Formats: sequence, structure tokens, C-alpha cells
Amino acid sequence: MHRIIKRYLAGDRSLVAGDASIEELSQDLNRLAFPRDEGGGRAAPHGVARWFASRIGEHAAGNIVSVKPFGLVVQLKGTGATGTVAMEALPDGPYRVEAGGYAAVSETRRFVVGEPIDVRIAGTNEELGRVELEV
Repeated sequence: MHRIIKRYLAGDRSLVAGDASIEELSQDLNRLAFPRDEGGGRAAPHGVARWFASRIGEHAAGNIVSVKPFGLVVQLKGTGATGTVAMEALPDGPYRVEAGGYAAVSETRRFVVGEPIDVRIAGTNEELGRVELEV
């Protein structure tokens, strides 16, 4: 629904209510984005990792949503999916997590929560439901 609204607000008036292709697209997106685990109805990341497996090598825009000791957590624009850039893979390192966990800082560079970032999809692990990214 959000994608349809964004397209409409951007001036795309080609979508027509009741269009069967919209229904089909919506069902596919729901199936991929919100697979349910048997334990409690949480959205499982395994489908997201499976979806990104066919996109390895592609570049994507995102925003840093979290800084952890293991790396940056990046939400990819237009998908809602998150992936991780390993701390040791960041250029100009080594990095340390700043107090409060809002930034990764090196001698010459810093990555801050909320900052836009361009990444490359480096790999996925469907078993663990992970999307691995590189800067």
C-alpha cells in the first residue's frame, strides 16, 4: 500500500482500483515480507534474505538505523529490509562504537545513526535470515 501511495504522490496515475496486477503484486510482497514463523507470528527474515540472494552485487541506498559492536545495521530504502555492514569491512578503520551507540568512529571517519549510506549487497544467509552489505 505504501508503495502505491508513494507512486501516486510522485505523480504516477497509471494504477487503477481493482486492477488484478496490483492484487497479485500485493500478495507477492506480503508473502515475501511477512512470512510467519510457527512460534509467535513474528515476521521472519528468511524470506527477505532469500529475496536479496538474487540481488547480490547490486548497489542500494539506505540509512544507518543502529550501530552495534559487530557493525552497522542499515535499512534499505524502499524495502524496509535491514542488512549489516561488518565493522571490520568499513573503510578507514579500525572503528569503535561511541558511547551511547549512536556512531562508529575511526581516526578519520564516522558513521552516525540516521545518516544516509550507499551499500552493495555482498551476500545473504537464508538459514540465519541475514543480508550482508558492504560500503
